[in-house]
Amino acid sequence: MAKVNVKSQSPELASQVAKRVPPRARKNYEEIEDAAFLLLSDIYDLGNRIHNYQFIERYRSMVSEDTPKGIPQALTGHTYTLRSYEIYTVLERVADLLKFSRYVAEAAELPTVINDKKYEKQMKKEFAYRLRERHRIVHAHERPSLVSRMTSIGVQHADNSMVRDFLSSITTMNSIILKHLKERYPDITMPNVTDPDFYRGYLDRVDQEANEMWKMMTIHLDECLSIPPPKSATSPSC
Repeated sequence: MAKVNVKSQSPELASQVAKRVPPRARKNYEEIEDAAFLLLSDIYDLGNRIHNYQFIERYRSMVSEDTPKGIPQALTGHTYTLRSYEIYTVLERVADLLKFSRYVAEAAELPTVINDKKYEKQMKKEFAYRLRERHRIVHAHERPSLVSRMTSIGVQHADNSMVRDFLSSITTMNSIILKHLKERYPDITMPNVTDPDFYRGYLDRVDQEANEMWKMMTIHLDECLSIPPPKSATSPSC
């Protein structure tokens, strides 16, 4: 690859490079090879982030019987929130990565396509619920979802006995309502969260989300950079 000054070749690429390095270090990233190195670093970093996503819900399995009771409750709420945040982070950063990839390819005179908006559209469709949850969590004017409200209640961890008794009564009442609904509408399937298969199924869904994020990133990146498909490609797994 010939020595090409990024700034003179492509102001858009120079802007992308400037976002990724501190001002004092920019003199060390003035050639197209340097931009390509930054691109590879971004791809590696995002690949690790997507790979690590599948372990978020497994944090709770590291809790022992000796762990203070408040920690499992905190983990339940935080892991639920973290998943929504991570998907949003991947959405934003991969979309920017695709723009960066296009400018690198153009500067290197390689074939490329514009597909960052296409990627955003597909991600928002695939992860509509998770992205919506992030919006609910962040914005005070949004009404929280039922699941997020449930994860914020820890009856057994409440210090005040009056509060604990009240929440316990609400939980009992809710169980009675669900029981009557089941009797009236027997076709309704209600998951048993205490069943080990429920938790395994929950983790399977997390792994599926990680695989979907990985697949969408690599497909659009290959398309953007006109990369031929490898003989065998695998998604990250536990």
